[in-house]
Amino acid sequence: MFKSFTKRQFSLLAPLFIPLMFLANTEIGAATSREELSLGKFYSFAPTPAESYMDARGNEFTAGTKLTDEDRGIVYPMTEWVAWSYTNATTITIDLGRNYPIEEATIGLRSHTDWGIYYPQAVKVETSPNGATWSTFAETDNLPQDTVEYSTTDLRVTGNRNGRFVRFVFSLDYPDFLFVDEIRVWGLYTDTAKHVPPAGCMHGAFPISTDNPYMNIANFETLAKKTIRMVLWYADWEVDFESSIGYLYDLVLGGRLLEVGWLPEFTTAESIAKGSHDAFLKKWLTDCAKRNEKIWLRPMNEFNGSWTFYNSTTTNGRYGGNPKEFRRAWRRMYNIAEQVGATGDNQIFVWSPNLPSYPQTQENRFQAYYPGHNYVDWVGASCYNNGTTPVTLLDAWYNEYATRKPLMIVEGGSTEEYTATPKPQWTTALYEALQTKYPQIKAMIWFNPQGGGADQSDLRIDSSQKALEAYQKAIAPSYFLDFNASIDEWKNFDNYE
Repeated sequence: MFKSFTKRQFSLLAPLFIPLMFLANTEIGAATSREELSLGKFYSFAPTPAESYMDARGNEFTAGTKLTDEDRGIVYPMTEWVAWSYTNATTITIDLGRNYPIEEATIGLRSHTDWGIYYPQAVKVETSPNGATWSTFAETDNLPQDTVEYSTTDLRVTGNRNGRFVRFVFSLDYPDFLFVDEIRVWGLYTDTAKHVPPAGCMHGAFPISTDNPYMNIANFETLAKKTIRMVLWYADWEVDFESSIGYLYDLVLGGRLLEVGWLPEFTTAESIAKGSHDAFLKKWLTDCAKRNEKIWLRPMNEFNGSWTFYNSTTTNGRYGGNPKEFRRAWRRMYNIAEQVGATGDNQIFVWSPNLPSYPQTQENRFQAYYPGHNYVDWVGASCYNNGTTPVTLLDAWYNEYATRKPLMIVEGGSTEEYTATPKPQWTTALYEALQTKYPQIKAMIWFNPQGGGADQSDLRIDSSQKALEAYQKAIAPSYFLDFNASIDEWKNFDNYE
């Protein structure tokens, strides 16, 4: 992020009406790997747990979060355990969100007979493509010997089934306590890609006018001497979809593609992970799913930057990164999107750090915030001239994700302040690198406002004549796809449905 520019609310100029165009779905690497598919996923159970050992953070889509939240239970306090008693059977059903080839499951169990806690008599694991018809994945009655003192086991079962839903059926001796902690389902995840140009990089911008903070697409395109394929805009949380975004499709974009920086300002990742925003997320994402237009949705961007609230908690303060709570927040948001139909062909979820991290500590590495391949469609990055070369900024990020996901520079640019890397030269180097070194970067969005007002904070492409000429020349090649570039469409992006 360009930190001198903080105001994210803008008005709009007159609409533009240009025919709608489409992009292709193209595989990026299509790598297959063994992944923990259940991490953070929603689930249900029956019967209700014992009152003293209930689950937490539930909503209308999930009974809780403790069983898939990455945290393991300990001997005491027993806050991470969920327990049942006075029943002969307990079932837990996890919704993986889509069908996967499933290979293994592990269930965290506890025994402590002095406290009335016993391992189950038997466990059966079933899979289903639809939650209605079930097939046996594995079953066993080979449980460890119960212990008088505290002990735990990770019961492991293996099999070979495809399924979206995984159901665990525990047979118990009434009225024994059954204590369950983390349930982990492993299987094969194959990368998919939504709306990726087979060649080239989309030309995009946050197109602010040179004389006022309004979206002015025509002015930017006139200055650039090239049309843009993608427009960046921002939306605050707690503002409904149509008021914040929907009207852009009808009145402003003229068929251009839209990337949205979806910003929960003054909101911590912890509060999102706890479910404090579930009602808003359900409504916003439901309305998003109703639209027929494509949207590159970039929630909680620049999470590894000290200027954001949503990587902090109430305990570590405003500038403290908390990757685990961020991962939980992202997964909860995405799972709600999944439940309301907002993870389909038109909704592209973009996970996007800042380059580099601020502060640059081991705990705040951008990799630590990654929620998992099955929660991300594209990987983005904010990339601004900070006195180093574009290659210095991009290399580690690119090498981390280029074989797994389509990439984009979600916002980037340069001011005139760095004498070691002057704006014209930095701009030229960036767009040359996109063509020659980074073929998997499929969109580059220039962040174009004037910034804080001083000459040195001016990000506009026309901050100087030399800067403007450098930009015009840099984006002139046909490699940078404008509004009229022809891209064939390919829709079959899901490998398992």
